[in-house]
Amino acid sequence: MLVELEIHNMAIIESQRLGLGPGFTALTGETGAGKSMVVDAVALLLGSRASSDVIRTGCDQATIEGVFSLAPGVASALAPLLTPLGLEIENHEIALRRDISQQRRNACRVNGYTTALSTLEEIGSHLVDLHGQGAHLSLLQPRNHVRFVDRYGGLDAQRDAFADGLRALRRVRREVLELRRDERELARRADLLSYQIDEIRAARLVEGEDEELREQARLLGNAEKRMDLAAEVYGALVEGERRGASVVDALSDAIESITELTALDPTVTETAERLSGRSTPSRTRREPYATTEKASSTTLRRWPRR
Repeated sequence: MLVELEIHNMAIIESQRLGLGPGFTALTGETGAGKSMVVDAVALLLGSRASSDVIRTGCDQATIEGVFSLAPGVASALAPLLTPLGLEIENHEIALRRDISQQRRNACRVNGYTTALSTLEEIGSHLVDLHGQGAHLSLLQPRNHVRFVDRYGGLDAQRDAFADGLRALRRVRREVLELRRDERELARRADLLSYQIDEIRAARLVEGEDEELREQARLLGNAEKRMDLAAEVYGALVEGERRGASVVDALSDAIESITELTALDPTVTETAERLSGRSTPSRTRREPYATTEKASSTTLRRWPRR
């Protein structure tokens, strides 16, 4: 039941407060006195669509507030709507407010808390029937028919108990679905980990292998340069005399090339030291190195996979 209505700056009404009691209340007056404005204000309070045209000329905002006293059946029907919003019914009353602004967004409030217009409209459908307007006739809304039958049969308590049980059932069903999803996710995760373990085992990894592999990658990346330097050393030592170069010049060229090769491949350090000590290298030294480099070029093609 509407027990109090306040209207500010709406149409021809500057400020009006109506206190309503139990029973029948009639608003009378001559044409243009504002009777229909009161009905329109109640409609706006119940969630009807609003336009800035209803704001009083010269004002920035129109405000409608109403306090409703709730019967036990209505309070129980509103509880599922209010509880998710963190609202409670105090002293069997609920306060609604609607602000319609020229510049800012319109605002709807329930017990002082801002809410959506659709929520205000749904709450209002439990509070008032505006006969003759149609939009707020709860009797014409199919979703309310069962509630009317339950209320007529005095079954509100049984209906509320059934609703509580149904909500509990739905909650349990959601939990079961979540557990099943978790179980499937765990199985998928186990399959993935098993596959990754098999991949690691198949790779036959060795502790410290990453350093060795990086060194091999560096060597393989310089394979062509190393082959060229080895060929220069071989040419200087074996073919230098045939080209007319002196032994000293040929040896100097060989030492220069092998020193550069040592920076790329430390495995030839011993050979470089022997050459610097003027030892006579074997003519066959180049062949094993060339064979190794050919193998290295093959390894280089396989390297990215490793």
